[in-house]
Amino acid sequence: MIISIFGPDGVGKTTHADMLANELARQGYKVKRVWVKNNHTIAYLIIVLLNRISRRNVIVLPSNSILTNILACSSKIASKLWLWIDLIGAIIKLIFSVYIPRLLGFIVVADRYLPDTIVAMTLTLRDFKILKTIPIKLLLSMLRRDNTIMIMLDCNYELIKSRRVDLVEPRPLILWQKIAYRIIAKTLNTPIVQTNKDIHEVHAEILRIIETHGYDRA
Repeated sequence: MIISIFGPDGVGKTTHADMLANELARQGYKVKRVWVKNNHTIAYLIIVLLNRISRRNVIVLPSNSILTNILACSSKIASKLWLWIDLIGAIIKLIFSVYIPRLLGFIVVADRYLPDTIVAMTLTLRDFKILKTIPIKLLLSMLRRDNTIMIMLDCNYELIKSRRVDLVEPRPLILWQKIAYRIIAKTLNTPIVQTNKDIHEVHAEILRIIETHGYDRA
């Protein structure tokens, strides 16, 4: 089983993925915590090279993560090529971080997974239209085909800002993420949990969703 907790930056994904992983481990399950987003292997090496050549080749966010790069946005052809490069890197990451642990009997708990990869791609290329491209449709088909339980977390920007303080991303970027994540959630019929309430209440709601999808608590 794969459990994917996704949503905009700062909504509590890591916190609740850790709580869920600890809960499953206490009950005797083998649990693997993973983080899969984008810019793996080839894409990562290209970004590192571009960044070393000149900081002007990349756009860096307040959290020090790279939003996009000059190569990905230089032309339509470059954008299409970057999309495939990102896809190949994500699949390689999936094989080693997700599929092999699953074969070894682990429950994989991810606070960054394919939905986050897709949203990151829309941000990198600054285009919602890529949600209709072949690489994205391929990733969505993988989510439908795999034994994956997906839960989207969300909350208002003011709460995100209070949690992240100096690391909070700009409001327009978080809004972009929210729109893209909700499109994915609607496409995949994914439940959305609001995290602007007590942390234990949110955790209990996440457990109820997982139980509904076939996880039987001991």
